[in-house]
Amino acid sequence: HVVLSTGTLRIARVAAHDQGQYECQAVSPVGSVRTAVQLTIQQRVTPVFANAPRDMTVESGSDVQIPCSAQGEPEPVITWNKDGVQITESGKFHISPEGFLGIQDVGPADEGRYECIA
Repeated sequence: HVVLSTGTLRIARVAAHDQGQYECQAVSPVGSVRTAVQLTIQQRVTPVFANAPRDMTVESGSDVQIPCSAQGEPEPVITWNKDGVQITESGKFHISPEGFLGIQDVGPADEGRYECIA
């Protein structure tokens, strides 16, 4: 840890053991003041699929849900691509909070390569 000439505390390569309470104190001939801050370290964990999608064959006209969920820290956000183009929410497509992709009234135009990204 290094205290810069400006009084700023610089912590290089922050790690879990740096977590805790830090106190800053300013002193002059007329008095002193101090304040404390809590430093919380958020662990970073690369996302891993908890429920990965698999190839599917479905009947035309049916509704389908393709599973996909991931775990990590911070919690990963799931997005979906179809044939390389990101899918957005619409009357046709719905992405659940868990990351599952719902497709309404499946037809030939919905055939393709779906990719779940975390």
